[in-house]
Amino acid sequence: MDAGFDGFNPVEAKAGCDALGFARRYGDRLLFCGGFDVRILESGDRERIRQEITSLLEAVNKMGVGYLFGSDHSISTNVSYDTYRYALDVYREHMIY
Repeated sequence: MDAGFDGFNPVEAKAGCDALGFARRYGDRLLFCGGFDVRILESGDRERIRQEITSLLEAVNKMGVGYLFGSDHSISTNVSYDTYRYALDVYREHMIY
C-alpha cells in the first residue's frame, strides 16, 4: 500500500491466502480479486460450489470491501464448461454492484 498499490490480485487460496482475512485487515484500503478456490470448481460438486460462492460474496458484501469475483488462479482443464457456467450463474444470483 505504501508503494501505491490499490488492489491484490489474485488472492490465491491454494497458496494459503485468506481472502476474508485480508479483507478484514485491509478492506478499507485495498480491492481484492479472486480468492475462490479453483479446487472447489474442479470437484464439480454443485452444492459445495454454491455454498462457497454464496458465503464468500455475503461476507465481503457485509464487510463493504471492494471485491472482484474470480478464482484464486487459472481455471484448469479439470473444470468442465458446465461447472464453470454454473459457478457464474451462482455468482450472478449474489453479485455485488
